[in-house]
Amino acid sequence: MKRWRRRVMLMTGALVLAIAGPLAVLSTVLTAQGLFSAEKSSLRGVSISILHRLQQDGVTPQDDALTQSTIQELEKGLDFASQNGEMQCAILGENRRVLWQSQGFSIPLNDRFFREPNRSKLFLAKITSEEDATVDGLWSVWNLLYRRRRNGFTVFASDVQEYEVFERNVVGLIVAFVVTIVLALVATTIHARRVVGPLDHISTIMQCVRGGDLAARIDTSKLHHEIGDLGTAVNQTLDELQMSFGRISQFSADAAHELRTPLAGICGTLEVTLARPRSTEEYEDTISSCLEQVSHLSGITEQLLLLTKPGVPDQMVLLPTRLDESVAEQIDCLEFLADKQNVRFSLHFDEELQVLSDPALLGRMIRNLIDNAVKASPPGETVEIDMRRDGDFAVLRVRDHGHGIDPQFHNKIFERFCQMDDSRSQGLGLGLSMVRWIVECHSGTVTVESDLGQGACFIVRLPIMPPAQPGRRSEFGDSG
Repeated sequence: MKRWRRRVMLMTGALVLAIAGPLAVLSTVLTAQGLFSAEKSSLRGVSISILHRLQQDGVTPQDDALTQSTIQELEKGLDFASQNGEMQCAILGENRRVLWQSQGFSIPLNDRFFREPNRSKLFLAKITSEEDATVDGLWSVWNLLYRRRRNGFTVFASDVQEYEVFERNVVGLIVAFVVTIVLALVATTIHARRVVGPLDHISTIMQCVRGGDLAARIDTSKLHHEIGDLGTAVNQTLDELQMSFGRISQFSADAAHELRTPLAGICGTLEVTLARPRSTEEYEDTISSCLEQVSHLSGITEQLLLLTKPGVPDQMVLLPTRLDESVAEQIDCLEFLADKQNVRFSLHFDEELQVLSDPALLGRMIRNLIDNAVKASPPGETVEIDMRRDGDFAVLRVRDHGHGIDPQFHNKIFERFCQMDDSRSQGLGLGLSMVRWIVECHSGTVTVESDLGQGACFIVRLPIMPPAQPGRRSEFGDSG
C-alpha cells in the first residue's frame, strides 16, 4: 500500500505540474507581451514628442548641441511623461554624435542598437551604471530601450519604472508558482491518504480473511462512494464464501456422522459372517442386510448432495403446476403406507390454485410432509390436508393428530439429521430440511404449529404464478 500511496502522490503531483507549469509560463508570456506593448507605445509617444520639439525649435542633425531652452522643454516633457523621473532619453545627430542625453541615461549605445536604422525598434539593454546595478539587485541591470529615427535624428527612450513593474510581475508569478507547487504537494498527500486509506482497510480485512477469519467484513460506512461500492461487493463475496465454507463444513460433519454408523454395521456384519463357515441361507441374509445398509447410505448421500447446493439450483425448470393435482398424486403414492398405518386422509381445497414450480421438487416436498404426518399419526386417526388462497399466496396445511412437537424444537426440526423421540423420527432426519430447502427455492416459507399432545400442523406458503422465469431442464428425478 505504501507503493500505491507513492504512485498516487507522484501521479497527482505530475498532473498538477503538467497543468500549473504551462499556465505559469503562459501567464508570464502574456504579462510580458502586455507590458512590452504598453511600454513600446509609451516610449514611442515620448520619442515622437521629442522629435516634434526638435522640429519646432529648429534643431538640425548637424548641430553640436541643443540650446538651453530646448533642453528645459525636453526635461519638462520627460518629467511629465514619467511623473517619477524614471523616463530617460538620448538624442543623436549625424555620425551618432550625442546632442543631448538626460542625466539618468546610462545605457551604452553600441553598434547593435543601430542595426536596421530605418525601423523603430524595442531593445532589451543592460545598464552599466554601478548605482543602478546594485540598487535593485540582479533584475535592475536590464532595461527596455526604444529607438526611433526621423529627419536625421536618432532618439533613444527608456523607462526604468515600467520594466520594474514587469520584474515584480515575474517575481510574483514565480512566487505564485512555487506556492502552487507546495499546495499541490500538500493536496496530493491528503488526496493520496484519502484514496489509499480505504484500500489499506480493505487490504487489512482481506489479510484477516486469508488468515481464516471468514467473519471479517469491510466497514463501508467509512468509505467514500466509489470505494464504498467496491467494499459492498467484496462483503457480498465474503458472505457467499462464508456460506459456501459453512455448507462444506456442515456437509463434512453430516456425512461423517451419518455414514459412520451404517459403515460400521456393514463391517461388523461381514466380520461376524466371515468368522466361521456359514450356510447358503446365512450368506444370503448377510448380503441382503448389507444391501439394505448400502441403499440406506445411497439415500443419505443423495439427499446430502441435494441439500448442499447453494441457493436455487440452475437445473430447476419452473412450470405452472396445479397444487391440488400434485397433492393428489402424492396421496396416491402414499396410500399403501396409510392403509398399513390405518390412517385416513381428509382433503379440503377451496379452488384450483396454480403455482410456478419445479414439479419434481414440489412433489418431493409434499410427499415428505404427508409421509411424516402418516408416520406420526396413531392408528385410526386422520391426516388433514387443506389448501386455500391467501392474497397472492397458496397456503397448504398438513395436520396430523400425533404426539405433537415441543415449541422449543419448532425451528430445530428443520435442521439436518434432527430426530425426535416419537414415530416422526423413523427416517434419516433430512425430510424436513429438504422441505424447507425446496420451499425457499420457490420463494416460499414453511412453519409449524404444534404443542405436545396436540398433533402438528405444517404450513407452506407459495406464491401463486409469479412472473415467468427462463426454464431449464431439471436434473432431479421424480420423488418416489
